[in-house]
Amino acid sequence: MSANPSDDIASVFVDESGYTGADLLNADQRVHSVAAVRCSEERARELVARHFSAVKAPELKLSSLVKRKTYRKALVAAMLDLATDLEAVGYVYCKRYALWLHLLNDCVEPVCQRLAAPFYENGWNRSFASMLQFTTPQFWGEERSNQILSAYQKAGRSRSPEDARALIAALQKVRGCDLAEYFVPAMEGDPDVIEALQHPGGTLDLSHPMAIGLVSWLEDRSSTQYRIVHDNNKAIGKTLDMFRALADIEEAKDFKVSSLTRTSFPLKFTEAVMADSRDDLRLQLADLLAGSVRLCAEMALGFKPNDGLPDELLTKLPDESFIFNIASLDFADTRATFKGSEGSQFIDFLAGEFAKRRIGTPPSSKT
Repeated sequence: MSANPSDDIASVFVDESGYTGADLLNADQRVHSVAAVRCSEERARELVARHFSAVKAPELKLSSLVKRKTYRKALVAAMLDLATDLEAVGYVYCKRYALWLHLLNDCVEPVCQRLAAPFYENGWNRSFASMLQFTTPQFWGEERSNQILSAYQKAGRSRSPEDARALIAALQKVRGCDLAEYFVPAMEGDPDVIEALQHPGGTLDLSHPMAIGLVSWLEDRSSTQYRIVHDNNKAIGKTLDMFRALADIEEAKDFKVSSLTRTSFPLKFTEAVMADSRDDLRLQLADLLAGSVRLCAEMALGFKPNDGLPDELLTKLPDESFIFNIASLDFADTRATFKGSEGSQFIDFLAGEFAKRRIGTPPSSKT
């Protein structure tokens, strides 16, 4: 389906950068980002005329703009203009952190659920995933830590008994190490863990939490119905499926997702359509923002040499216009952010709704 600009419903223009599907250990693309731009055609033309009048290319591309000092200055100024007016958001997910969250969801959460032990409460799963990311290279050895993540990713993608057994064997190699005690049930082949690892609806694709997080942000800031217009790209079919599944939920439910966010169904979000970025400047702006925040995050996290772009952009963006989903050792902040949140109920509700539509189950990382 393609967008019809004559429709009266408000449109939000979305693009993403760094998408690698279920490969969360891709060495060249270690961060996934999505950006949303909500402005009129007139506003987009005005922004482009003000900041990019010297650009002669038929379409604005980050790879070209960021290399030249003049264009880079214009890029930063344009992104700040959008963000200052709260017309845009950049949402970043560190893939390695996401993989730890997934691993916990399959290897620890089933046991917590059976024992009625807290898992999502106060963001415990997030804090523990962060601790694993920062400390396992020292506690378990970097090679064994990487082997566990690699084995889990393979098991998470295939959902096969053979790969589940290979993961268990990799976990057994760290038995007795600090933090490994949480994985003893998995090491011993706990039936609930095995079931989770082989669940056919499981997925590592980050399009799921990205779509849920973005829509939650938009719902809080939308007073009327809106649709999402995504750049026409064959690689994002699963993302569109997820957006459409969210828009189709009709049951009336309300969840406290975090201390700052509530998500109420049915949503004001009504549909997801595709359009060609060459035909709409707003999609080009979304592409620039998605690429910019991904590049900034890669530099800030040390994945790429820092040439100063994060200081030029991230330090000036309003807090509400940039969302980081990365490992953090500020556990007090995590507890405060997710205190009293209804993460388990929210995930269970979405899992049920997505199962009806044959969409993969949502990961524990949510928003």
